[in-house]
Amino acid sequence: MIAELQFCENEVKKHDYERYLCCLLADCRIRSRLFAIYSFNNEIAKIKHIISEPMAGYIRLQWWRDAIDEIYTRQPIKHRHEAVDALYEVVRETGVGKELFDNLIDAREADIDFKPPKDIDSLGEYAIGTSSNLFYLLLAVADVNCNTAKEAAYHAGIAFSITGFMRSMKYNAYYGRLMLPQDMMKKQGITVDEILRGQGIEKTKPIVRALCDKAEINLHHTRTLAKGTTDVAKSVLLPVCIVEIFLKRIKKCDYDLFNSNIEGNVFPIQMKICMSKILKRF
Repeated sequence: MIAELQFCENEVKKHDYERYLCCLLADCRIRSRLFAIYSFNNEIAKIKHIISEPMAGYIRLQWWRDAIDEIYTRQPIKHRHEAVDALYEVVRETGVGKELFDNLIDAREADIDFKPPKDIDSLGEYAIGTSSNLFYLLLAVADVNCNTAKEAAYHAGIAFSITGFMRSMKYNAYYGRLMLPQDMMKKQGITVDEILRGQGIEKTKPIVRALCDKAEINLHHTRTLAKGTTDVAKSVLLPVCIVEIFLKRIKKCDYDLFNSNIEGNVFPIQMKICMSKILKRF
């Protein structure tokens, strides 16, 4: 099992460095569980980028559904994967509910046959499905069963996810995936094709500003609610602390999501994570 856990840790470090840093600061009792969950999340999240047609994506998601089913039915594990073996141990230790895994997998179906969100509410629903649900699962494997923590996780997921959409816009544009609300694009008189050609950046700025506002509101709610949670819950929610940094960078770049300065230096992010952990606030 040591090899499987090391695999999960390495995968998170490679593909999700900021959350990797947060895991390193988590209580040693739950650290390996967090790595296993994040590794699983990376596996289902990357499917959209490695398929050539939708059916292949649905098959891969079904593979993970079957693997999770085997874990819970105590059948011999036929779906061999290091993350599956690590998840088996997590489920055995915590008894976490299967529906939390199912919810995450179901939410990723929206990635397969991609359609841009109709409006900002649709974008929020996707964020809840893929990000808030992830925080719920992480809280569960950390043995946190507190309604206040779950409500904080709801808002943390939205803030983290919307910020992530903005950070990855240039990358996702390469794949023809733009998570900008269609109604806002129509109002600004801009099309997906124009954005993909690097045109009409000025017209996207009011949209980006609205997304930043929504992320800030949800970050505020997270901070307020997190004050009433345990230290373990705060450790699980720690990744949301980086939202503030990236929102400030986006504003400094005048809401131009194609500006490479948004990613910037990693050192302030490392410091923010460390200080947020020490001060127990985001």
